[in-house]
Amino acid sequence: MQLAQALSGYSLGEADLLRRAMGKKIKAEMDAQGARFVKGAQEKGIEEARARFIFELIAKFAGYGFNKSHAAAYALVAYHTAYLKANHAQEFLAASMTLDMGNTDKLYGYTREAKQLGMAILPPSVNKSVVEFEPEGNGIRYALAALKNMGQSAAEHIVAERGAKPFSDLADFMSRINPKTVNKRAIEALNASGALQDLEKNRAKVAKNAERLIEFAGRLAQDRSAGQADMFGSIAAGPQLVLADAPSWGLLETLDAELAAAGFYLSGHPLDEFTDRLGRLNVIQWTAFATRVQAHGRAEARLAATVTYCQDRKSKSGNRFAFAGFSDPTGQFEAVIFSDTLNAAGDKLEAGKNVLVSVEGEAEGEAIKVRVQTVQTLDEVLGKGTKRLAITATERLQVADLIKHLSREGNLEVKLVVQLREQAKAVEFSLGNNFSVSARQLSALKTLPGIIQVS
Repeated sequence: MQLAQALSGYSLGEADLLRRAMGKKIKAEMDAQGARFVKGAQEKGIEEARARFIFELIAKFAGYGFNKSHAAAYALVAYHTAYLKANHAQEFLAASMTLDMGNTDKLYGYTREAKQLGMAILPPSVNKSVVEFEPEGNGIRYALAALKNMGQSAAEHIVAERGAKPFSDLADFMSRINPKTVNKRAIEALNASGALQDLEKNRAKVAKNAERLIEFAGRLAQDRSAGQADMFGSIAAGPQLVLADAPSWGLLETLDAELAAAGFYLSGHPLDEFTDRLGRLNVIQWTAFATRVQAHGRAEARLAATVTYCQDRKSKSGNRFAFAGFSDPTGQFEAVIFSDTLNAAGDKLEAGKNVLVSVEGEAEGEAIKVRVQTVQTLDEVLGKGTKRLAITATERLQVADLIKHLSREGNLEVKLVVQLREQAKAVEFSLGNNFSVSARQLSALKTLPGIIQVS
């Protein structure tokens, strides 16, 4: 601004307009300012060519330059941030996660960074978590307020009601909270994320009885407001909490629920058990692919991922395309899928499905633009090499329940080994060789009563 005043006779107001034009980088405005600058400089006796050269220097500097006060402020913040991260990494990451608890992508990035630094991300818990992210031991305890459909007031209410007396069981929890503050959606989010695990390990059971839990809490709240309490302050002959039973969720159902509650997987990833097999197929992970793209500007690869969403769009010409979200054990990414690939994929891009995608990536600054070229389900790819499934179980296993979790649409041979009560004895059965089993079915098989091992 001082240069414009001294060399070209700008007023302070005109100099500020020049500064704004340079900041916006709009060509038409810059051309107009260039003409004004050169004309003013000529009037002050500076040659036109030299005036244009000076203006170009100023414009180039404006593209990346900071004044001293700006640079000093940024440097101080950078120094403080670097010091905290280097010397108090646990507290720094917990505070950063609290600041960005509404941004799923940033939260996921922080959890990845914490794990790389050797810190555990401890699951949410109504007995251990507080409203915000907190350092705990050598890890960071997940915040209650960061769960979807919870909200700040519900999280604060749970922490306040817990006080110094942890909740003993599900009935105790529901009897102490206000169902108007911690409503059904909040209970479902707590359960899906595993925050009620200390009170009831079977998440499927809590999910099935969510309405009944809220009704139970509501009746107790009505009794309290009506003054129906004994001399010790407890509800006199209050209602008993009786829940309908439900078979436990498998690993994939549990992880799906965590994804819905937190925006990413908390206790594992659906692809964890396939890591070795995928490596033998030269399938790489997202972070390795991203590094390759940034190093070379462009790359192609095969990635295994779980679909998190798929949003259909239409181009101006009427062609169908989509943006889809994917997740693997190392990160999350979004990719565009054009018409031909989208039509060929069919229902393979439904949220929750495990897929193998051929992708092309291109670096655009720090971001990576990804395009999906082909889509296969992981069951299609991995199933080609699987010819035999061995199941070891105790006598508790009901074969009818086992058969329900298998499909008779393939050439998979299923062997069942039953260990008898006399430990030295076992009986082996062949159930046939016309079965098929998906990753989801395999996950559910492992949760059946009596199952010891599935391989």
